Amino acid sequence: MAAIIAAALTGGSACGSSSGTSKDEPSGWSPDLPLTLEWNLGQADARYQAVGHGAGYHLYLDGAGATVAFGRGTQVTMKLFGAGRPSALEALDVLPGKVNYFLGARPERWITDVPTFRRARYRGVYPGIDVVYYGQGGNMEHDFVVHPARIRHGSDWNSREHPTSGSMQTGIW
Repeated sequence: MAAIIAAALTGGSACGSSSGTSKDEPSGWSPDLPLTLEWNLGQADARYQAVGHGAGYHLYLDGAGATVAFGRGTQVTMKLFGAGRPSALEALDVLPGKVNYFLGARPERWITDVPTFRRARYRGVYPGIDVVYYGQGGNMEHDFVVHPARIRHGSDWNSREHPTSGSMQTGIW
């Protein structure tokens, strides 16, 4: 398998704002708390299916990869180049807590009872391969889960086109 994961350090914001508000950086987030994921119900840019909050960073997930934002607009975007269209995001290890966003004085802008979870999975990012995102020791991590029985025989991973961009690239072979 010659899939390439590229990460780019940029100065944009995954939330579309760099005003220093709670959309940009965790406020008062304890370094002892683990990464918690939640469905994106309008609290972040619509292209993301889920958002996460860790010690000093936010995580934004879409089917093409993940973006980690470190306050004041600094972010790292990791793309799964050559990936197919994965299944819908699955919440794993659902937590009992809910998150509420009281945005201003108008209740119609409030986002309430947002479900939370520890891990998120996209099935089929590559034939027979899923990706699972989660937090470990204050860090965001991801695993590729390989299902040998679902991989087509004769697949040539080296023949796939793998565009690159950004300041850092890593490969998986």
